Amino acid sequence: MGLAERIDEVWIRFRAEVAEAFGRAYEVEEPAGTSVAWDELLARHGVSPIGPEERAQVRAAQRPLRGAPALELFPVVQRICKEHRIALKRIDTWDAGSGVEFKHRSLLSLIERTEKELLDAYRNAVLPKRQGMFGNVFAAGAPQPSAFKAASASALTCQWCGAPRLSDKDFQCAFCGQQMA
Repeated sequence: MGLAERIDEVWIRFRAEVAEAFGRAYEVEEPAGTSVAWDELLARHGVSPIGPEERAQVRAAQRPLRGAPALELFPVVQRICKEHRIALKRIDTWDAGSGVEFKHRSLLSLIERTEKELLDAYRNAVLPKRQGMFGNVFAAGAPQPSAFKAASASALTCQWCGAPRLSDKDFQCAFCGQQMA
């Protein structure tokens, strides 16, 4: 297997794992909740779930509309990025040609970008939208709903590969390169 194919293999695995983590976290219907699939993913990546008291605090403070807590998603994404960064750095592209070096640098850049921006994309998908300068202040004083209702949140994902859209300003998927609009 050549260097370009090895880089492509890391890219494909990275895209699949990020899409799976984002998707499973977002699929949790209860705000700051959990599910069997989410718990399995946490265990696979060696991340401990937060306790019921912490979940209640997240619900009270952030008032998410749905999804697993960002406190659980972030360490999962960090581990995925670290694992793939290490796998990519094991591929020596010295004297491999400019095309292979460019592909290597592009994937490394995507991994760094994903680690920094995925949590913001997730928060935008599961947290309520605050309007105006005092939106958070007024929302904090609003009465807490007594029961969990169907959420009106949405997540933007690529229709081709299922990866999350890191920014609402991106119209090209950072993971597969296809147009998202």
